[in-house]
Amino acid sequence: MTGISFLDDFDPPVFIPMTVLPRTNQGAFVLERPGLYAFKAKSYCLKAGTYAPTTGDGYVLAPLAGPKSGPVRKLLHATYTHPEISQREIQVLLWAIIARTKISDMPREYQVTAAKVLSPKDIFELNKGALGLVPEDLMDKTFEGVPPAVRSILEAEARLRQKMTQGEASYEELEEVAVRFGSAPASDDDQYIPRGRWSFHTDGYFIRFFPEGYTNNNIQVYVPRDCLIEKDALGRITAVCDRNTQRIEIEYTDNVQPLAITGDPKLKAYNFKTVRFINRVTIPPEITTELVALWENTGYTLVGTPSGKGKPSYNVKYPGIEERYKKSTACADDIDRIDQHLKIQGSTSDLINLTHLKYALLDIVDSDRSGEYMWARYHVDLISKTWQYEFSRRAGTFVWGQNAHESSNNIFRVLLGYIEPFFQPWSLANAAGNGKPTLDNTGNSSMPGSTQRQRGGNSNAAEADPCAQVEQALEFAKNVKKAYENVDPSNYANGDDYNDAVIDELNNILNKNGQASADPNSPQNAPMGTHQTNCDLAPGGTSSAYDGDWAVYDNSTTQMFEDHIRNTRFKNGPDILWRAARAHEQSHMNTCRQQTQGGQNPNGYKDYMDDPANRQKDEVAAYEDQIAKLQAWLDWNCK
Repeated sequence: MTGISFLDDFDPPVFIPMTVLPRTNQGAFVLERPGLYAFKAKSYCLKAGTYAPTTGDGYVLAPLAGPKSGPVRKLLHATYTHPEISQREIQVLLWAIIARTKISDMPREYQVTAAKVLSPKDIFELNKGALGLVPEDLMDKTFEGVPPAVRSILEAEARLRQKMTQGEASYEELEEVAVRFGSAPASDDDQYIPRGRWSFHTDGYFIRFFPEGYTNNNIQVYVPRDCLIEKDALGRITAVCDRNTQRIEIEYTDNVQPLAITGDPKLKAYNFKTVRFINRVTIPPEITTELVALWENTGYTLVGTPSGKGKPSYNVKYPGIEERYKKSTACADDIDRIDQHLKIQGSTSDLINLTHLKYALLDIVDSDRSGEYMWARYHVDLISKTWQYEFSRRAGTFVWGQNAHESSNNIFRVLLGYIEPFFQPWSLANAAGNGKPTLDNTGNSSMPGSTQRQRGGNSNAAEADPCAQVEQALEFAKNVKKAYENVDPSNYANGDDYNDAVIDELNNILNKNGQASADPNSPQNAPMGTHQTNCDLAPGGTSSAYDGDWAVYDNSTTQMFEDHIRNTRFKNGPDILWRAARAHEQSHMNTCRQQTQGGQNPNGYKDYMDDPANRQKDEVAAYEDQIAKLQAWLDWNCK
């Protein structure tokens, strides 16, 4: 309902990462100051049995609503607030809600996950609204006569209920039912939405979506900065500027009679005498200059609100006037539609005249073949930004620049104030005062024009950066190795006492670096705990086979254990994290085989590791192997 075709050509080239903004506890971004922001969010399928997004699909904003929106949003929030819960686990629970599956009938692991995120009342209500299972042999009869587009959704939901409550279906099996891939069939109910269409959000920003499949969504936001419109006595726009001294100035040819539009007496066309673009550029540390583009006696603009009943005819002095009238009327219709939907009142004249002016300036810039003003095309974006600021102001949302400005020592302002000159002419405006709104992606579902495409649920959690994850793992491995090297083994009576001292030293290192303390029970990060008598990876030494540290001893379930560790403790990261940790354990295994002499000396490795000096040597060697794997991957993939 709030998509805006007028902004389809508003495509700025530079965005600030949204992660520089402060966050709430739920991960929502505090809109601390105006600007262009981008965020690649983890996203989810909210409509089973439909087609996943493809490259050319357009999506617009659809606020998440409906009787199940509460638990759905809690699950979307959990992507950020419960990083230990995988994206796949959350998606399965979302499919369960969509398919009206009884949570209490799902596998135990999903019941436990649901209990972490949803309240007992939520689960009770979801169970109460659950549907029964449709026997496979009655599926065709059950959905007989249902339109094909609806049938595919109902069948998908029914099959999801079956798979989620009968047996241990894998994620891939559920995905095969819930997600369709390829070109969606056309429907009479489809709407054309171009890729990258902007929508207005009532919290005072504009948003657009670029899904990558159903698991990630590139979200771009423009938070309007305060702009100024200057007008003459006839209501014509004579200047537009922002606080960064980006400016457009217009003079009109008043000795020429304006052109009246047949059938639309309140609308007239005025010729330009001069059009001047002024773009102030700052080059740190001390150079400031102005770029100026000037056109004389070329172009015209319409002034006034079109009724849609006008009949502009071809005029050699006013080229393209029919198309201009059509575009401006479409924009007026967009504004009227949003006004009715959001119950906005007030004059639209400034918005409409800005619309006319943008199309006029684009015609001038695009017809200039001199190549002298290569930056001018982006300067027209100042009109689009002013339009968005005026739209937000008129809608009664929080308006940046009309409130008390923040203290100049705010670190975020200092940072962006320093980098701002590098982003001219797309730089940010001054910061606003208190009471700023937040951008919560969990409420911003993305809606396709096609009825057979998926509705997208978005989170406040970013897609994991594999390079950053591996860099973090490398840094941690180096710190552990350093801790082993720092602690003198001659000061300890046995290997376990020495290992405890290493953990203390590691925590000292991490605290000095401003990091969290090490968890000695984490196989990904900390020194391995128990070392058994034989030499293959397997669980051991704990009441639950899969809850303990990696250990070293022979067991027929070695491969099953390795697969479990790989698919649980390393499921949310690139595979190199597993392979590097596996190389670490392989180093221990090699030492173990040497010390046990192929099983002839069963206690050989345990006795060897009980010597602090041997413990140090063995662990340093293992971490060196792990570090080498991680570093090689980074060198190859993240230059």
